[in-house]
Amino acid sequence: MTALPPPLSSVIPPLILGTATFNIQYHPNPDFNNLSLPVLRAAFAANITAIDTSPYYGPSELLVGAALSALAPPRDSLFLITKAGRVGPSAFDYSPAHIRHSVHRSLARLHTPYLDLVHCHDVEFVSPAEVLAAISSSRLARCYAPFLFPNIVTGKYRCQLSARLVSLIDTEEKGLI
Repeated sequence: MTALPPPLSSVIPPLILGTATFNIQYHPNPDFNNLSLPVLRAAFAANITAIDTSPYYGPSELLVGAALSALAPPRDSLFLITKAGRVGPSAFDYSPAHIRHSVHRSLARLHTPYLDLVHCHDVEFVSPAEVLAAISSSRLARCYAPFLFPNIVTGKYRCQLSARLVSLIDTEEKGLI
């Protein structure tokens, strides 16, 4: 039997830079030089090394990837988080094929050989069975019940209270997540 990885609460940094605002919903023209580069530079100067993004956040992953390339912090000094599954305002795709595609696209956009954590995005809008069936049938990820991560809060959902939260962790495709 494979041992479970340590709880996220023991490996995730205490403060995470959210990059949802690197998006046209918040800025009419999100720009690398005026947005992501100075924000990430300031975050690193403040010793904030965890970054959360999503392909759903418009150009966020591209802007974060460009800033990471320009600043070139050692990859092992970062904790990169992204998401998969939400593809539009009311459209979701948690199929194994789409999750795999989304992870590989995020790797390319973020210019990184691996991700530290991938969340299924906004699973509260679909049935838990849909997400769990898709993830369980995929060899991409192992699913863990929320009670394994009692100290992590994602948005307004405390994991121990949300039976719908699913995290993708250290997978069959070794080294990607």
